[in-house]
Amino acid sequence: RGLGKTATDDDLKDLFSDVGPIRRAFVVTDKETSTPGSESGASNSGNRSCRGYGFVQFALKEDADKASQIKKNVTLHGKKLIVEPARRRQRKPLDSEDHGDEDGEAEGEADK
Repeated sequence: RGLGKTATDDDLKDLFSDVGPIRRAFVVTDKETSTPGSESGASNSGNRSCRGYGFVQFALKEDADKASQIKKNVTLHGKKLIVEPARRRQRKPLDSEDHGDEDGEAEGEADK
């Protein structure tokens, strides 16, 4: 958390590459700030504003655990970042009227 609007996937890769091998790194972008000509679904190449956070997936769990300690006080583009392990979002309980399917998911609901 704490990424500036101009942060890119490559910024994250560069920042965390010294911790260990990275499988994937990406910033979460705002669809509303897309500029004309930007490709839909493409990784952030500067055409969309970063929403202030991103994710880095390491090849080894040990490296992921290490990253939050090694990068505790890191800055990127002059902004101090909060580096912490990702947590799964908890699902909202279904309304009493919305019974969902047999897997417990409401129709049309999907994890983001």
